[in-house]
Amino acid sequence: MAETPNALRINFFRNAIGFIMLAYAIIFFLVKSPNDPYDRLIINDGKAYYAYLPALFIYQDLQFGFIEYYESKYYPSDAEPSYFKEFRFQFRGQTVNKAFAGIAVLILPFFLLAHVLALLFGDPDGYSMIYQYAIGLSAYFYLWLGLLTLKRLL
Repeated sequence: MAETPNALRINFFRNAIGFIMLAYAIIFFLVKSPNDPYDRLIINDGKAYYAYLPALFIYQDLQFGFIEYYESKYYPSDAEPSYFKEFRFQFRGQTVNKAFAGIAVLILPFFLLAHVLALLFGDPDGYSMIYQYAIGLSAYFYLWLGLLTLKRLL
């Protein structure tokens, strides 16, 4: 017996989160290339939010003096000056991050997982590929969680 158009529509909306997540994953793998220094996952303002984690867990440097190290190693130096968004500023003689730490708290579990894996298999400097993919996974997870919450709300 064939399903009615309303039943098909209901089934589509019931599975909409799965379709959206699948589309996001396909687009990610077709478009993104984190190995390219111009196409990293931790970029622009995300660097400011993320910087708290390597500052605390790897470098023990809340003055963010390690920024030049990772910028020269993982990001293009020949890019236009606006490619690097300076997030540090001086306040009462201290260098501080202008971004709030809330996003860092949300991505902390993914960072810790990446850090353990980097300690075992790679380069535990906070910006290598394993960290880039972990932060991408955190975005994917919070997209899923947000869509699930929206579905339940509606």
